[in-house]
Amino acid sequence: MEAARSAFAAYDAATNAYTQCVDATIARTSQRFAGVASESDLQALNTFGTRAHNAAIEQEKAIVDQFNAQVRTYNATHPK
Repeated sequence: MEAARSAFAAYDAATNAYTQCVDATIARTSQRFAGVASESDLQALNTFGTRAHNAAIEQEKAIVDQFNAQVRTYNATHPK
Protein backbone atom coordinates (compact mmCIF):
# COMPACT_ATOMS: atom_id res chain seq x y z
CA MET A 1 0.00 0.00 0.00
CA GLU A 2 2.86 2.37 0.72
CA ALA A 3 4.32 1.76 -2.73
CA ALA A 4 0.93 2.55 -4.28
CA ARG A 5 0.62 5.67 -2.12
CA SER A 6 4.08 6.84 -3.21
CA ALA A 7 3.28 6.13 -6.86
CA PHE A 8 0.07 8.10 -6.57
CA ALA A 9 1.90 11.03 -4.98
CA ALA A 10 4.22 11.10 -8.00
CA TYR A 11 1.23 10.86 -10.35
CA ASP A 12 -0.49 13.71 -8.50
CA ALA A 13 2.61 15.89 -8.84
CA ALA A 14 2.80 15.10 -12.57
CA THR A 15 -0.89 15.90 -13.02
CA ASN A 16 -0.46 19.22 -11.22
CA ALA A 17 2.55 20.09 -13.38
CA TYR A 18 0.61 19.14 -16.52
CA THR A 19 -2.45 21.22 -15.66
CA GLN A 20 -0.29 24.23 -14.76
CA CYS A 21 1.54 23.86 -18.06
CA VAL A 22 -1.73 23.61 -20.02
CA ASP A 23 -3.17 26.66 -18.25
CA ALA A 24 -0.01 28.74 -18.76
CA THR A 25 0.32 27.72 -22.41
CA ILE A 26 -3.30 28.55 -23.21
CA ALA A 27 -3.03 31.91 -21.44
CA ARG A 28 0.25 32.75 -23.18
CA THR A 29 -1.08 31.70 -26.59
CA SER A 30 -4.32 33.64 -26.10
CA GLN A 31 -2.35 36.74 -25.18
CA ARG A 32 0.05 36.36 -28.07
CA PHE A 33 -2.69 36.06 -30.68
CA ALA A 34 -5.25 38.40 -29.10
CA GLY A 35 -4.91 40.96 -31.87
CA VAL A 36 -4.66 38.43 -34.69
CA ALA A 37 -7.03 35.56 -33.99
CA SER A 38 -10.77 35.92 -34.09
CA GLU A 39 -12.75 35.94 -30.87
CA SER A 40 -14.24 32.56 -31.76
CA ASP A 41 -10.76 31.10 -32.31
CA LEU A 42 -9.61 32.40 -28.93
CA GLN A 43 -12.75 31.00 -27.31
CA ALA A 44 -12.12 27.63 -28.98
CA LEU A 45 -8.55 27.68 -27.67
CA ASN A 46 -9.75 28.45 -24.15
CA THR A 47 -12.38 25.70 -24.38
CA PHE A 48 -9.70 23.26 -25.51
CA GLY A 49 -7.47 24.26 -22.59
CA THR A 50 -10.30 23.93 -20.10
CA ARG A 51 -11.22 20.48 -21.44
CA ALA A 52 -7.59 19.29 -21.32
CA HIS A 53 -7.23 20.57 -17.75
CA ASN A 54 -10.52 19.05 -16.61
CA ALA A 55 -9.83 15.71 -18.32
CA ALA A 56 -6.58 15.35 -16.38
CA ILE A 57 -8.31 16.20 -13.10
CA GLU A 58 -11.21 13.83 -13.80
CA GLN A 59 -8.81 11.02 -14.66
CA GLU A 60 -6.91 11.60 -11.44
CA LYS A 61 -10.15 11.67 -9.45
CA ALA A 62 -11.15 8.31 -10.92
CA ILE A 63 -7.79 6.86 -9.88
CA VAL A 64 -8.16 8.36 -6.39
CA ASP A 65 -11.57 6.76 -6.09
CA GLN A 66 -10.14 3.36 -7.11
CA PHE A 67 -7.22 3.72 -4.73
CA ASN A 68 -9.50 4.70 -1.84
CA ALA A 69 -11.71 1.68 -2.53
CA GLN A 70 -8.64 -0.54 -2.37
CA VAL A 71 -7.54 1.07 0.91
CA ARG A 72 -11.00 0.49 2.41
CA THR A 73 -10.94 -3.15 1.28
CA TYR A 74 -7.45 -3.62 2.70
CA ASN A 75 -8.40 -2.01 6.01
CA ALA A 76 -11.55 -4.13 6.26
CA THR A 77 -9.60 -7.36 5.76
CA HIS A 78 -6.59 -6.31 7.88
CA PRO A 79 -7.96 -4.66 11.01
CA LYS A 80 -5.44 -3.07 13.32
